[in-house]
Amino acid sequence: MAIKWPEIQYRESPDGMLDPILTFPKQPKGNIGKYGGMRRDYLQQYRKATYAQMSMEGTLKQHLMDVNEQAKTMIDQLVERMSQSEPMLDKNSDPLGWIQRMNALKVQAEEVVIREIVFI
Repeated sequence: MAIKWPEIQYRESPDGMLDPILTFPKQPKGNIGKYGGMRRDYLQQYRKATYAQMSMEGTLKQHLMDVNEQAKTMIDQLVERMSQSEPMLDKNSDPLGWIQRMNALKVQAEEVVIREIVFI
């Protein structure tokens, strides 16, 4: 089976050279966020072929936005589950202790999510 290469259009530059007219897929609007940025860095460093392919296909930004959304959702779910499984401090009687405990739960949840979603 032969590979079908896309037809490439050219335009003549002022110096007489033919320059290819390149078009790139439209990228979605939005921010890739913290976890999307971590995923991008991971792909650039450890999965170079995947990063290059997704960049050329124009699917990278959507993938990074999806990873960010999945990570945030999973963190919220894990924090909720962990806070229900352990006795929590009363938010009204000890607000600083409650915030400290919730931050500790979020850090634990982030460690899990980063291993399971971002760095795979």
